[in-house]
Amino acid sequence: MKRIALVVLTALVFTPSSLRAQTPVFTYQGQLSAAGGVPASGWYDFTFKLYDALGGAAQVGGTVSTNALPVTGGNFAVTLGFGAGAFSGADRWLEIAVRTNGSGTFTTLSPRQRITPTPYAIRAADAAVAAGVAAGAVGSAALQAGSVDASKIADGAISLADLSGTVASNTFWRLSGNLGTTAGTHFIGTRDNQAVEVKVNDQRALRLEPNATSPNLVGGYSGNVVSNGVAGAVIGGGGFAANENRVGGNNSAVLSGYRNEAYGGSAVVAGGDNNVAGRDRGTIGGGYGNRVTGTLGTVAGGDSNSAAGWYSTVPGGSRNVAGADYSLAAGNRAKATNRGAFVWSDAQNADFGSTGTNQFLVRASGGVGLGTNNPQAQLHVRGTNAADYFRGDGSLLTNLAFGSVLGTNNTFTASNRFAGVTTATNGANQFGGTFSGAVRGDGSGLTNLNVSLAGAWGINGNAGTSSGTHFLGTTDDRALDFRVNSARALRLEPNATSPNVVAGYSGNVVSNGVYGSVIAGGGMQFNVNRMGGNFSAISGGYNNEVRGAASFVGGGAYNVAAGNYAAVPGGLRNEAAQHYSFAAGRRAKANHQGAFVWADSQDLDFASSAENQFLVRAGGGVGIGTANVTGLLTVRGSRTGNWTSPLSFIENNNPSGNSGPALRLLSAGHSPDAVLNVGSTGTGKLAAFGNAAGEVANLDTNGLLTLKAGVIVDANSANSNGLSSGIQFGLGSGEGIFSRRGVAGPNQWGLDLCTYWAPRVSIANNGDVGIGTGTNGPQAKFHVAGSLLRVDGPANEQAYLGGDGIGNDVQVGSLNSNVTQVTLYNASTRSFMDLYAQQASVTVLDIRGGSDVAEPFELSQQNIPKGAVVVIDDENPGKLKLADRPYDTRVAGIVSGANGVRPGLTLRQEGVLEGTEHIALTGRVYALADAGETPIKPGDLLTTSATPGHVMTASDRTQAYGAILGKAMTGLKEGRGLVLVLVSLQ
Repeated sequence: MKRIALVVLTALVFTPSSLRAQTPVFTYQGQLSAAGGVPASGWYDFTFKLYDALGGAAQVGGTVSTNALPVTGGNFAVTLGFGAGAFSGADRWLEIAVRTNGSGTFTTLSPRQRITPTPYAIRAADAAVAAGVAAGAVGSAALQAGSVDASKIADGAISLADLSGTVASNTFWRLSGNLGTTAGTHFIGTRDNQAVEVKVNDQRALRLEPNATSPNLVGGYSGNVVSNGVAGAVIGGGGFAANENRVGGNNSAVLSGYRNEAYGGSAVVAGGDNNVAGRDRGTIGGGYGNRVTGTLGTVAGGDSNSAAGWYSTVPGGSRNVAGADYSLAAGNRAKATNRGAFVWSDAQNADFGSTGTNQFLVRASGGVGLGTNNPQAQLHVRGTNAADYFRGDGSLLTNLAFGSVLGTNNTFTASNRFAGVTTATNGANQFGGTFSGAVRGDGSGLTNLNVSLAGAWGINGNAGTSSGTHFLGTTDDRALDFRVNSARALRLEPNATSPNVVAGYSGNVVSNGVYGSVIAGGGMQFNVNRMGGNFSAISGGYNNEVRGAASFVGGGAYNVAAGNYAAVPGGLRNEAAQHYSFAAGRRAKANHQGAFVWADSQDLDFASSAENQFLVRAGGGVGIGTANVTGLLTVRGSRTGNWTSPLSFIENNNPSGNSGPALRLLSAGHSPDAVLNVGSTGTGKLAAFGNAAGEVANLDTNGLLTLKAGVIVDANSANSNGLSSGIQFGLGSGEGIFSRRGVAGPNQWGLDLCTYWAPRVSIANNGDVGIGTGTNGPQAKFHVAGSLLRVDGPANEQAYLGGDGIGNDVQVGSLNSNVTQVTLYNASTRSFMDLYAQQASVTVLDIRGGSDVAEPFELSQQNIPKGAVVVIDDENPGKLKLADRPYDTRVAGIVSGANGVRPGLTLRQEGVLEGTEHIALTGRVYALADAGETPIKPGDLLTTSATPGHVMTASDRTQAYGAILGKAMTGLKEGRGLVLVLVSLQ
C-alpha cells in the first residue's frame, strides 16, 4: 500500500527569467524546501495571486493555478500571466500557496515575493502612440484621408470664388418646382452618408437617415426617434413634446398619432396614441393603448386591445385579447387565449374568454342571427340549414314541444315539425348598400396649400415662403423619390385620379394603372407586399397582396384580397377571392361573393362552397353565450318567457312550402330501434328509453338512473388510454375508472383508477398492481412510482424506500428526524444480517467488529499461530511464510486475531487472489514479541527477529530500512509475550 507523508513547506525564493516581449506573460523560477531545509522533490500543486502591497491590500488580476508541477532538487519553473492591465507601473507582490499533488490543503507561503522591474518591459507596447511631433514635421502626404473635417477649417476661409461655377447652375430644386426631371436620376438628398432634414419655421419636420440596408424616414415632431442600428424605418408624422413616436425595428413604421411605438421588425402603427407594435410584422391600425406582442399579429383599432399570439387579430373594440396563435378577439373584453380561437364579446362589462383550441365563441345577449337581422333567441337561423351532426344528450335544450315533433308511436314522421315554425324565403340572398370610408377625389377640396416660393429650398430651410404657392415636388407627370445616401426611402407616384403612397420595404410595389392605394409598411427581401387594386390598402406584414378595388389586408403573411370590397384582417395564407368576401385565421378561402370564412390554426385549406355563406372551422368548438364549449357547437344562455322565446330558435322560413327541415340531426343514417322520450315519460321521470318489448331504462327527477340489465362500458373497444370511454364521477374533476382497449400500448386490457384525469392505481391484465405508474401501468407484482414508499411503523419510525430524484442511488431511510440508524435484521432468527454491495460510499465508516485492516493470503506453512509475523515466500510466489530472521525486508504483516482482536476491515475480491488466513496490513493488532535481547517500549520501531514469527525492537537503524513492521503501543520488558502493534510497513 502506497503511503504519502505531508510535507510542511517553509521557504520559497523566486528568480525571474525569460520575459516574453510585448506580452504580460513571464516566467518565474523558484526553490521549494521541506521541513529542516531539505530540498523538495516530486509533484506539487501551486496557486499564484498578485497583490499591490506586501501585506493585506487588494488582489490584482485573477488567480493562476498549476497542478502536478514537477519540483527537482527543490527547483521549479512556471509561466505566469495576470492579464494585460496587471502591470500598470505600480509595485506588485506575488503570493504563493502549495500542497502535495492532489492531497491535503494548500499552505500559503510567507512573506509575499516582490516582482522585479523586468516585467514592465511590456509597457513598451504603448510606444505606438506618439506624445507629440515637431512643428511642421507632418506634410499633406502624411495626412490620413478624410481626417480634415469642417472643424479643422476656419470659418470664412473658403470664399465663393473658391467654388466651381457649376455649383450654382441647374443642380438644385427650384422653389417653384422643376421641369425635365428624370425618375431614378434626379432626386432630393445627399450622396454621402449623412441624413437629410426638412424644416419648417426652423423646426425639423422630416428627416431621412442613411442606412446601407434601407434608409429611415422620420417625419412630424422633431423629437420622434428611430433607434440606433435600425434600417428601413418610417415615422410618417405626429408626436409632440414628451409624447414622441418611436420606431425600434427594421422596416417598421409609425404613420401618425402620438406616443406610438413600433419595435418589431416590419411592424406598423398607422395612428392613434399610446399604441405599441412590439413583435415582428405586427400591425396596429389606430386607437388607444393597443399592444401587438405576437409575431404577425394585428390590432385594427379600438382601446386597450392586445394581439399576443402568432397571426392573432383584434379588429377593434375595447380590452380584447387575442392571446394565442391564429386567434381573433373582437367586441368588448373578449379573451381568445387558446390557439385558433375566435371570440366575439358583446357590450357587457365582463370578460368572455376561450377555454380550448380552435373554438368559435360568441357572447351576444341580444341573440345571434343567421339569415335574419331580428333574432328571436340566443341563436336564430332563418333559411334552409343543415349540419353533419349534433352531439350531446339534449339536457340543455328546454321548451321543446316534443308532442308536435314525435308521432303517436314516439317516432319521427314526415308530417312532424317543430311548433311555431313558419315558411319563408331568403330572397336572392344578396347584400345591398354601399361601403363608406373610401378616400376619393382629385384633391380639389384641399385648401391652404397655395405656397408661392421665389427660389430653391435651401439646405438650411427657407424664409419668406408663401402657403399654397411654394411646394416640394414635381410639376410634370413623374414620381417623386426621397433618397438617403442615394437609396430610395419614400416614393410618391403621380396619378390623375389619386396618387399612390408606397412605404415600408423598398421593393414593395403598386401595379401599373392602379391609383389611390397605400402600402403602409411591412415587406422584406423576397417577401414584398403587392398592390393591384384601386383605393385599396395593405397595412403591414409581408408577402401580402391586394388585387380587388377598395379592398384591404391588415397584416400577417401570404394573404390575398382578390375581390372588390374584400378584406383579410391578418393571419396566414388567407384569401378573400370574391366581392364583399372576408377571410381570417389560417388558410381560410372565401371563394364566393359575400362569403365570410374563419379557419382555425389547422394547416389545411377551409373554403366556401356557395355565395353569402358564414363558415367557421373551429376544432375546439363554437360557443354562443358561453366560453365552456363541450361540443362542436354549444349554445348556453338564460331566457324567460314561453314557447315563443326559447333559448335556441331554428326556423325554415320558406313561403313556398316546407321543402326542407328546419333542423336535421344526423348521426348514423339508420332508422332508430329505440326511443328517447323527454319530459313526458310518466310520473317522476325525466327521460325513458325503450323498445318494442317495453321500457329498458329511465332517469327520474331525483337523478336516479335505472337499468333493466347490466352496464357495458366501451363495448366497441374505443378507449385509447383515458376517461373518455370509461366511468367518470363528476363533470370536471377527473375521477373515474377506465381500461385501455381500443389501441395497443402500455397496460392494455388492464384497469386504471383516476383522480384529476391521471391514473393513480393500476391493475395490469396479468394481475400486477401499480401506484403512481401512470399510463404505462405496473411493471412488477407491486410497483410504486414516485419519490418514496413510506411505512410509519408502530413507533412512528416513518421508514421509506425511494430516491432524491438525482437517479444515481436508491435510498432507504426515515422521515423522522429522531431516527438515525438503518438496521438489517432477521426477525425470525433474531439476528443481524449481512450486507453485500459492489461498492459503498459513506461519510463516516464506524467499524465496531475489529481494529485492523487485513487481506486474506495463502500460507506456504501449516499451523502458523495468530499474532505471528509473516514474510513473502520467495520460493512460492504469491504466498507468505513464517518470519525467521532479523531485519527481514520481505516482511508482509501479522496474522490477525491474536488476543481476541479481530480484523475490522477485510479486503478481498471473490475468485481472485483469495487466501486462507487474514494478514493485518495496517491498524492495531497483537503480535508475538521477543524481548530477550532488548526490552520493548511503547513507541519503539519493530522488525522481525530470529525467533520464528516474533517481533523485536529495531535498534540498528542501518538494517531497519525496508524491514520496519510498525510501532509498539505496549511494552515487554523481557522474555516473550504479546505486544499491541500499530502496523505501518516501512
